[in-house]
Amino acid sequence: MGEQTEFIFELTDEHKDRILSQIKNLRSDIKYDTRDFPIDYLYLNYKSDEDSVTGLSAPEYQREELIWSGKAMSRFIESILLGYPIPLIFLADREDGTLEIVDGLQRISTLSKFLNNELMLINLEKLTELNDCTFGQLPLNEQRRFRAKSLRIVVLDENTKDEEKVELFNRLNTSSEEANASEIRSGKEYKNGFMRLVKELTLDPIFVRNTKLSEEKKNRKEDIELITRFFALSHNYENYGNNLQKFLDKFVEEAGTEWTESKRLIFVQEFNDAMKFVDTYFKYGFRKLKKNGEAMNRVTRTQFDSLAVGISLALKENGSLETTSENVQKLLLSKEFEGLTPSGASNNRTKLIRRIEYVKDYFLDGTV
Repeated sequence: MGEQTEFIFELTDEHKDRILSQIKNLRSDIKYDTRDFPIDYLYLNYKSDEDSVTGLSAPEYQREELIWSGKAMSRFIESILLGYPIPLIFLADREDGTLEIVDGLQRISTLSKFLNNELMLINLEKLTELNDCTFGQLPLNEQRRFRAKSLRIVVLDENTKDEEKVELFNRLNTSSEEANASEIRSGKEYKNGFMRLVKELTLDPIFVRNTKLSEEKKNRKEDIELITRFFALSHNYENYGNNLQKFLDKFVEEAGTEWTESKRLIFVQEFNDAMKFVDTYFKYGFRKLKKNGEAMNRVTRTQFDSLAVGISLALKENGSLETTSENVQKLLLSKEFEGLTPSGASNNRTKLIRRIEYVKDYFLDGTV
């Protein structure tokens, strides 16, 4: 990848003065203090219906309450029970002494639903004994601890303007993107030998050359996603169900638990063999082709899975496997392959297995 040229220009004193003036004029003067409120206080004061006269309610600019899924609500409750830190909730004092929810409606409304026994916990990954349970089914001592647990609250001064509250809400809810599955998995690398290897292999020059992922894609860990899929599917695709992310998570955990140096050497050899095969015979690497045979500027997960895994499986059966660039071109432009690997193709078990085995059989047999 070529070096980027940086164009740096010197600001004039007048420009610097304008910058300082703009920051000074627009800098928020919001006053606030930080408090710890017990969950029970938030629950008892939350305005859950139109007739209740309580001290805590949401303004019109807030999103509708309870847009979270049952799984998301359950995960939030589980985090509290496990003692994990909870993101700050932002409230604002009103002149009448009540409090306005600036940010945190989903969390507060989830607490209310849980304490009202209207939420049954589902899909818990750690507190599995609590799946299908409600608050009232918790042991009494845990019910008391839950109600008494305090959450950290930022309370805006009563003089905070409505437009400043709306601006704060918008910034809190648009300043970051939700982490995707690859980013979450990559965060496990410090204790998982398999994930450490995956990260190392993202720097492999042959892989980099034949995927040509953009910086944006790499920042979102697309390279980690592709390599993780390669190993998980090439080792266990026959046991794949219909949920690819759960399948990958399970493989990552099990591979890391049973990780050894000998397994590392085997994985590296398998990866290198498949990448070298592509580098030798594929003119444009893993990129999709246009009908005229020229390459598109992207590598789809479907195409990468089909080719990388199919080739690896074929090489395991025939270590001296060879082909030609013409044979590869014929495969990539065939109607059958295009039909099996459209962009955004389903990860349905039958279809996923079919496209992987189609590539494997093609290179072993030499014909489409």
